[in-house]
Amino acid sequence: MDTNPLKYIFVSHASEDWNKVRLVRNYLEEQSFYPLLFHLKCLETGGKDFDLLKDILHREIHARRRFIYCKSQYAMKSKFVRWELSQVKTVKGAVFKEININKPMSEIQNELLYWTTFLKTIGYIGTWKSRIIQKMIFEKLKNMDSNIKIIGFEDDEHIPVWYGQLPQSAMDYIKLQYSKLNSASLVIAFKTSDYHKRGFCDRAEYSAKGGMRLLSLDIPDSQCSNPDATFIEELLGSIITSYFI
Repeated sequence: MDTNPLKYIFVSHASEDWNKVRLVRNYLEEQSFYPLLFHLKCLETGGKDFDLLKDILHREIHARRRFIYCKSQYAMKSKFVRWELSQVKTVKGAVFKEININKPMSEIQNELLYWTTFLKTIGYIGTWKSRIIQKMIFEKLKNMDSNIKIIGFEDDEHIPVWYGQLPQSAMDYIKLQYSKLNSASLVIAFKTSDYHKRGFCDRAEYSAKGGMRLLSLDIPDSQCSNPDATFIEELLGSIITSYFI
């Protein structure tokens, strides 16, 4: 089993929608995720079992970061589903997806495909100085989860600047590279000493702040060409703390 804890997705749903919800569960599993669903008889009777379950679910919800709400007329009327959603709103860093369970399954699958691809994608911003560190970090992340997709913007100084101006072809290229970052659920900025030199990384970072999670990592020159294992583990720990937990 993958060691990435964010492969688990907490699913809020009404018991009456179970037949359709289990199709959602099956599709998420096909996408290499582990959906968490609860379909329990004690919800119908209340009492001490109900109170105990709420305590367990409260802790479970706050241990997760990814959530799906299967919206329906039953779910909107469910006191328990509304309680779950109120708990999700208090989770720091929660990534939330609402789907209309009454839609055709083909439409639901298209929505989920886009969302799960977004969850699997990590972006980065950096210059050539951080290439060795990038490679080492991404190899470790891939070992945690083989389904992770890496995309990014790198200023390797091949983009020409003439008298402070950019040719249109360069501007088009930069805009295209920036737009790719929109498909990443996390963007890592590898901030070496030349990160701000030409301004392109700054523009990419500004673009990446639009609704995405941006993590800045400061990289001293002494670590660029031959980073030590301790430093790499520290960077990886920052990523895990910010995103994977």
